[in-house]
Amino acid sequence: MKNKLISKAITYFCDKPYHISTSGFVESHVVKPTKILILARQHYIERIVALPIIVKKDLKAAIEFEVSSLLNEFHVFHKTLSVADGISQIVFWQIPKSIIPKGTLIVLPETYILASLLSESQLLSYLSINKKYSTFIIKSNLSIHSVNDSIDNLSLFKQATGVAINYHLEISEQELASKLLHALKISLPNIVSGFWIAKKIDKEKASFILKAGLLPVVVCSLTYLILSSAYISIRHNAVLENVNEQKNEIDSVLNIQNDIVNIKEQIAQYSKQNVTTKPLWNIWKVLFPLYERGVMFKFIRFNGKSVFFRARHESATTVLEYLYDIDYISSPTFTTAIRKEAALESFIIKFSLISAEDEVKNEQ
Repeated sequence: MKNKLISKAITYFCDKPYHISTSGFVESHVVKPTKILILARQHYIERIVALPIIVKKDLKAAIEFEVSSLLNEFHVFHKTLSVADGISQIVFWQIPKSIIPKGTLIVLPETYILASLLSESQLLSYLSINKKYSTFIIKSNLSIHSVNDSIDNLSLFKQATGVAINYHLEISEQELASKLLHALKISLPNIVSGFWIAKKIDKEKASFILKAGLLPVVVCSLTYLILSSAYISIRHNAVLENVNEQKNEIDSVLNIQNDIVNIKEQIAQYSKQNVTTKPLWNIWKVLFPLYERGVMFKFIRFNGKSVFFRARHESATTVLEYLYDIDYISSPTFTTAIRKEAALESFIIKFSLISAEDEVKNEQ
C-alpha cells in the first residue's frame, strides 16, 4: 500500500517517465500529472556561484538579477549552501520548462537529494538508468559539486573540485531507487521549500475570476448596507416618536428629581446649623491665666476634639490641678511622662472643651 502511494505521488524522469518504488524503476506508459518529479542529472544544469554578499536583502536582489534572463526558458531553483568569510555559496539548478509535465507541483534535482547521504569529503557515484552517463557527487564543507559524464573524467572532476576524497560510495543500478527514496526522506526539511513550480495565471483569466468572485460579494455587501440602514432609520424614528409621546411624563419625573435634590440640600444645611459647636475662644480663658503664672508654652494644638499643649513650669502637677478646677473643660491629663529640665518640668497636657449647650446647662 505504501509503495503504491509513493508510486502515485512521485515520478522519476530520465529521458522518459518512470514509476519509482523501493523495488526499482518501472517505465510509465500513461502520461498523467505528477505531484513530485525527480529529474535525472542529465536533464538540468547545475552550477555554483560565489557572491561576495552576506546581507539577506542584498543577496536576494543579486540572485534575482542572476536568474532574471533565464526565466523564459527555465525553471530556476537555488539553495544557499554556506556563508563564510563574507562569501555566500549559492547552487543553482536550471531546468528546461519543456520537459516538465503540466500539473507538476515540485521538481527535485536528484543530485541535491542524494548529497544528503554524504558526509564531508565523500564521493558518490552511480550509473544512470538509461546506462548513458555516470554521475559523480562530491560534498565539501562549503558546497556540493556534481557532474554527469563518462568515468574517464573522474580524476579531472576530483582535481576541479579540490576536495580530498576519504570515502567513495558506489550505488548500483538495483540500489538507486531505494537510495533515492531514503535520501528523499532524510532531505525532506530542505526540499519542502524552494523547489515549487511557480504557476503563472493568465491576466484576462485572473481578471475574469476576480470579477466573478467580487461581484456577488459587492452586491451582497451593498444589499446588506441598504437594508441595515433602512432598519436603523425606522427604529430611530420609532424611538423618537415614543420619546415625544412620553415627553410630559419624562419632564414630570425630571422635576421630581430636581425637587428631591433641593430638599436634600436644605436638609444638609439644616443639619449643619444644628451641629453642636464648641466655644474655641474658651481655650484662651484657660491658657492665659497659666501664662500669667509663668507657664512657658512650646505649642498649642486643637484636633477638633481635644486641645494639646506642651509647656514648662516649676510644677507640672500645679498646672494640672488648676485645670481640674475649670468648669468648661473636661478630662485634663498628662499624655507623656514629666521630664525635668534644669529647675523646670516639661510636660504635655490634653483636655477637651465642653460644648456651648453643655456650658449653658452647667451655668443653670
